[in-house]
Amino acid sequence: MSNLAQGFNALQVDAEVLTLEDFAPQPAIFQVSGTALRLGLHLRSNDFTAVISAKERANITATLIKSANGRKLTTALTRHVPISGVGRDSRWMVPHLYRRMYRPADAIVGVSQTITDALQKTVNASFKNRVHHLANAVIGPSFFEDAKQPIQHDLFAQSRPVVLTVSRIVSQKGLELLVDALAEMAPENRPR
Repeated sequence: MSNLAQGFNALQVDAEVLTLEDFAPQPAIFQVSGTALRLGLHLRSNDFTAVISAKERANITATLIKSANGRKLTTALTRHVPISGVGRDSRWMVPHLYRRMYRPADAIVGVSQTITDALQKTVNASFKNRVHHLANAVIGPSFFEDAKQPIQHDLFAQSRPVVLTVSRIVSQKGLELLVDALAEMAPENRPR
């Protein structure tokens, strides 16, 4: 989100990165509704005209704020993981809940084609035209120049291969496959 804010600012569009934690009340049971209330008041008192949310709690909060503020606030939700239910009873319930929850949004963005396709199948035809695909890029102004620079780190100083993964540590990412594959390698060939 900070890259996005920097991009807006470079175009002379005022943008600010706000985290839900800055507005979350205690105890935790009131966090979503309390956060929506506090953040909504902040947005209204500072004349914000648009919100781009990332991750599910922020999406829920953004739709609550949009519902309370009406058409005065443009909202774009981003979806980073597919919508899926757990268990037999949720197969119909989860898509139904998302259709209702995402209805106030002006745009819903899937960060991969798979997620966008799943969103297209989930939402009502009445707002299917608001679902878009936009790749999740993290390219800042110096990205390409930085990529050309030699890597200077002790980890890369030896001749053994290095395996690097950057992701959340959840079963959805399949990191256990990487661990299993590394365990099958001869010890002298294993990367660090």
